Amino acid sequence: MNAFSRDKDPLKIIFFMKNNEYVGFCTYVTYLSEDGKCLIVDYCIDAKYRNQNLGRQFFYLLKDQVIKEGGKYFALNLSNEDNQRFWQSLGFEKAYIDEYGEDVYICKINKYHLEISNKKVILRDFIESDIEDRIYWETVEREWQLWDAPWEKEEFNPDEYRQRMLKQLSQEKDVDRMRWGFQICINDASRKHIGWCNAYRIDDNFKYTQDDGHCTIGINIPDLSSRRKGYATAAWDLFIQYLFSKGIKDIYTQTWSGNIRVLGLMDKIEFEECNREINFRTVRGKLYDGLTLKLNKEKYYKFHEEFIKFIEG
Repeated sequence: MNAFSRDKDPLKIIFFMKNNEYVGFCTYVTYLSEDGKCLIVDYCIDAKYRNQNLGRQFFYLLKDQVIKEGGKYFALNLSNEDNQRFWQSLGFEKAYIDEYGEDVYICKINKYHLEISNKKVILRDFIESDIEDRIYWETVEREWQLWDAPWEKEEFNPDEYRQRMLKQLSQEKDVDRMRWGFQICINDASRKHIGWCNAYRIDDNFKYTQDDGHCTIGINIPDLSSRRKGYATAAWDLFIQYLFSKGIKDIYTQTWSGNIRVLGLMDKIEFEECNREINFRTVRGKLYDGLTLKLNKEKYYKFHEEFIKFIEG
């Protein structure tokens, strides 16, 4: 029987593309009828596209697909030291020797993944493929850094960031835990990753604190092609609804007086200024005020009702 056409646990193939060119492929089987093992049969990147970090990026895409299919962990046989180094860098560990005397390496899939959505966007937990997106936004598409607390920028080390995030992703977490941030994706067939939203706490003096305090939210959409299309509004509306569902009573946000674009978003969602620190920030040689705003819940609920009607058509 053709393994691609069998009813139970068929062999599948996924092609990798860059700039509309095929650059590699993977064949795999996800054994949903057994324990959810995803066996990687072949994984190949065309020789002229190697050593460009594409193998890693495409594995993250494969992993996202297998998560959607219900896979629980990956397994593969490794034939040489170069392959071992590559797969071990992705979290694979030697597990056992199969009946053919070959080493089998496995990598567990994080099953504690949460997604929420409206008609415009998906908010979801951080996944492996987001690592390379963030590295790109930190090192190449950096326009967003002109507006997001530009006085806080520190040196960014891609390798250290990659290893830190892979370690975090490998740790088991409570699926019902409260999320203090989500990644933002467009809610269409592409599920394009365009940015993130987050929350932190401030004290009664409107300063950051690690102790109990007031929930304060932020947002970034580094992807320039996704600006001015309503995604930030949709993401914050969805995030606010999520925070309310977790028992948060009041929500704040902070920015600086020169960040006109985000001030427009805050005004639309019905944040109102509650504290201003004059000449508090220096940005590109100019003094700006530091602003804290609080969500007017009565006005926000009216906005939310109208916004949902609008995006649902």
